[in-house]
Amino acid sequence: MAAGRGHLRGWQVTQRPVAILLLLAALGAAAQSPPPDLKGYQDALARGDYNAAAVALRPVADSGNPEAQYRYGMLLAEGLGVRPNDALAASWLRRAADQNHVEAQYQLGRMYVDGRGVPEDRGEAARLISRAADAGYAPAKALLRQLRP
Repeated sequence: MAAGRGHLRGWQVTQRPVAILLLLAALGAAAQSPPPDLKGYQDALARGDYNAAAVALRPVADSGNPEAQYRYGMLLAEGLGVRPNDALAASWLRRAADQNHVEAQYQLGRMYVDGRGVPEDRGEAARLISRAADAGYAPAKALLRQLRP
């Protein structure tokens, strides 16, 4: 399946480029002090150095930080600073989603919609996206409206 697009039984799901989300995260970091464990990652993003961002983020993700796990998973999904690997991206997103990280729940749900890095599974997609929507995550609410007949 082509990157950036997913189809589920007649519904088309368009992915937003993760680079925009990462850029917004970097801009947000300029407005406030980053958490100490993500500072190296955010500094690297501000320089546009995705390789250094991935290197800085990996040990924080390994330590169990759900925000770092989410961001590392997204770097893997988009191939920013690392070789793209959808299965590994899904694994990192699962770790964050299991810790109630709503963006990770949403993104992992999208991966299940598309069968990207995981088997296509509408039920698991709906469960994950519903959890994010129930937590108030607006993109998840919008996607649920698209997916429901």
